[in-house]
Amino acid sequence: MKWRLIIFVLSFLFSLNLGAQRRHIVQRGETFATVAKKYNLTESELAAANPTKKVCYAGLNLVIPEKKVETRQPVTQGTNSAVNNQSAQSVQEIKKELAIAEADYDACLQMGDASPKAHQKVVRLRQKLKEAESRAAVSGTGTASGGSGAKATGQVKGNSSDGHEYVDLGLPSGTLWATCNVGASRPEDYGDYFAWGETATKITYRWSTYKYCTGFEKTLTKYCTDSEFGTVDNKTELELSDDAAYVNWGFNWRMPNYDQFEELINSSYTTTTWTTVNGVKGRKITSKSNGNSIFLPAAGFRRNGLLNQAGSYGNYWSRTLDASYSDFARGLDFDLSRFFELNYGRNTGRSVRPVRASQ
Repeated sequence: MKWRLIIFVLSFLFSLNLGAQRRHIVQRGETFATVAKKYNLTESELAAANPTKKVCYAGLNLVIPEKKVETRQPVTQGTNSAVNNQSAQSVQEIKKELAIAEADYDACLQMGDASPKAHQKVVRLRQKLKEAESRAAVSGTGTASGGSGAKATGQVKGNSSDGHEYVDLGLPSGTLWATCNVGASRPEDYGDYFAWGETATKITYRWSTYKYCTGFEKTLTKYCTDSEFGTVDNKTELELSDDAAYVNWGFNWRMPNYDQFEELINSSYTTTTWTTVNGVKGRKITSKSNGNSIFLPAAGFRRNGLLNQAGSYGNYWSRTLDASYSDFARGLDFDLSRFFELNYGRNTGRSVRPVRASQ
């Protein structure tokens, strides 16, 4: 009886130790690289925290090491000293300041499981970290992120509190377009590919792996206007929980609706050219009113396990369903000659370029 009590106490203490660590359960389609990216880590940092985990598979329990803000000695003194001290705050210190529970923080990082209030706190956390990095750069203690991108385009960009840049094209709606695709760090990067209504990448894009059906396109369980295709709910626009831009970038961002795509390529407001940026082919869209521009790389699309038409076609999702055929959703397609307004099978993996409302 005594030895059972000892084992119970040791097990309890061990569980407390595990609970103090941030952990991630690998989901279907995730890799070590995508998990590391989700938590702003390198693969080496993730591997160091999980030395016995050599193969990534669904259900794998990973330790997520804490990412600390690098502290450096200030180059200048005087009025900048307080700023430099602020920039040295760690993630944990700022979490404590904002009263963010560890569980809420982890849940938000794993996309939308926390309460809206907790979500806002985490967005504020990211904002404070970004501000600290910016102050460090001004005072000479660090390097501002995104600088090379701004210099490459030669235009002024907005930088939201969540760290994602956008451009004002002077459009009538006031829509601000992101400079990069979801999953990309530069305008010319392809970024991630998403099935319509899904918010995470995966290896295989087909109906048998699609979230909102039971094996094929006539068995849809959400976003359906015709019983021929499944259970009718008459939802024709993605809810926030199914919006890849909102889930991956935060509450300021959305996937564009179809009207925003039509406005973007309206010849009354913009001009478009097929061009190459750092060796990547795509379309540059330039405002007629202020000269600002964005670049959409021709990233192709994913079907089954293959990437198709990369370098020749761009395929971008809107958040709008094809109301006539519920197994399709609306999107923007282009090649070297023109834009196409097309509908795609919801099961295929395509690019997402986020938008946000005017500031």
